[in-house]
Amino acid sequence: MSKNSLILGSKDGDPLFRFLIREVREEKGAIKAIKSGGARVTLSEAKGEIACFAGGGMITSEGYRSLNTVASLNCLTPASIEVPGQGRMANPYIETDPETGAFRSGWMRKVVIGPSPVGNMTLVDRTTYLTLHEYLIQDLLAVQKRAPIAVLWGFRHTTPDVLLASFIPDHNERIAEESSAPGKAWLRKYLVTEREERVAKRRVAVKTWAFLPVEKVTGQGIWYDSQHEEVAKAFRTYTQSGQFGIRKLEAITFRNAIREHPLMPAMKVDASRLVGPKDARTYDTTVYFHETIEGEEQVKTLVAEFEAGLRSANLTAVSPAIESAKREDEAAEDGDDTVAGEAPEKPALGQGSREGLILSISALMGDLPAELINRLDEALVHTAGHLNEATDMELDSLRDALLAAEQELEM
Repeated sequence: MSKNSLILGSKDGDPLFRFLIREVREEKGAIKAIKSGGARVTLSEAKGEIACFAGGGMITSEGYRSLNTVASLNCLTPASIEVPGQGRMANPYIETDPETGAFRSGWMRKVVIGPSPVGNMTLVDRTTYLTLHEYLIQDLLAVQKRAPIAVLWGFRHTTPDVLLASFIPDHNERIAEESSAPGKAWLRKYLVTEREERVAKRRVAVKTWAFLPVEKVTGQGIWYDSQHEEVAKAFRTYTQSGQFGIRKLEAITFRNAIREHPLMPAMKVDASRLVGPKDARTYDTTVYFHETIEGEEQVKTLVAEFEAGLRSANLTAVSPAIESAKREDEAAEDGDDTVAGEAPEKPALGQGSREGLILSISALMGDLPAELINRLDEALVHTAGHLNEATDMELDSLRDALLAAEQELEM
């Protein structure tokens, strides 16, 4: 085929949607106009098209579905899938809890096919493995960072009372040492108090602790206090994930496949390009398109040849890959703005500069209720409203007062 002309156009007068029109002469002499180009598309956090985390975010499956209204790629679910240890199985391959029937793990495969920006037919083959057991482990280890006395790592035969007896003094000694470093005073909030120690030991006595196996070879795993609020929250998430497991697996697999096609933008969201307030941010990105001469039957033929192991000269295949779904993948599809149950880390207090100190104070003020801040000394409240004008001594006093208020809030 040969190119006869090149024309620059725009859709409905929209300057953000620009394309080239090429007249292409097919083998039989017919002439067809083909459009190719790119469009600027605004994705919305409120619509679930992007998920924003500390330091950036990612485009969700819903976001890629919106982008595909421009790219018009074909996304197919093949009839079978190769499952390690199981052989060729029906796609998707799902494992459920034998007692409840709830989703526990699954494999799914998606194939995305369509032209590249220069017109070459490109196929992406992706398989995703999702297991809720790994998510639960990640969530409980995240709880350990915030509530170290509620989750302990050890052997099944080492009971929680023995683990607590050695853990608490070692933990408090380490935190005391680390929190004495400049800018690390906020770590003191993680010291285990006498009251927390009494509660933990009392719960051991009434047997509210349970063991979750992790390492089969060594016999190690996680001891957790089932009555602790943070642990209960992790298990609620685990139960909810089981109810919607297949839907999440489909969404993650679709996103993992379509994001690899050359028409689509990268999944990672640049934080500097986010616009708007929290929960209503928008993100502008570019998606490409290329009209193709191939019809639906020709696309199916190319996919069938690929499945049969045949390689067509008209098809570029991206190497097949198997990916394990990460906890942040599920969090993004849920619209959760934290990853694996972890809150974004606060800036270190007093980083050796006035700017660092002001940033730290602002972070603390953002976390605390207004009524708690208003209960501070009148002079400190005044300082809070004029951070840039305050002296270094006033800033130090305000920081210490906010730390004390934060500890009071958590007691």
